Amino acid sequence: MYKKGSPSSEIHLSSISITDCLIERQRLMDEFLWKRNTQFLSLNENFHRHIKGNILTRTHVTKAVFKYKYLTCG
Repeated sequence: MYKKGSPSSEIHLSSISITDCLIERQRLMDEFLWKRNTQFLSLNENFHRHIKGNILTRTHVTKAVFKYKYLTCG
């Protein structure tokens, strides 16, 4: 199973159970929704801080969506 901070992000699908896969998919969905809500809340901050936060948040959301789309569940 992929662990955050591990040296290799390679996933061997044959060694992942359906349950592990579904748990990881849910975690990524939760991460995506949290990042999206964080981006929305940043609209209430001042302009400079919003632009800086918006770029960082968008990068993280893109990574989460990419991981979610390519995480296959049997």
